[in-house]
Amino acid sequence: MGLSIRAYAAHRGVSHTSVRKAKASGRLSPEPDGTIDPVKPNLPVLRSEWTKTVALMGLL
Repeated sequence: MGLSIRAYAAHRGVSHTSVRKAKASGRLSPEPDGTIDPVKPNLPVLRSEWTKTVALMGLL
């Protein structure tokens, strides 16, 4: 069991609205019970962000 949306937002230092939007857009994957695990990395998003960053730097 992870954190609620509001608890995860406080943990990350962002608004709960930002967390809701990230969850709705698929950038944040909830657990089966709807909570968010703050320890488990969101690998697809991290990979995507890394690819964008590297492409912007002209390394890809």
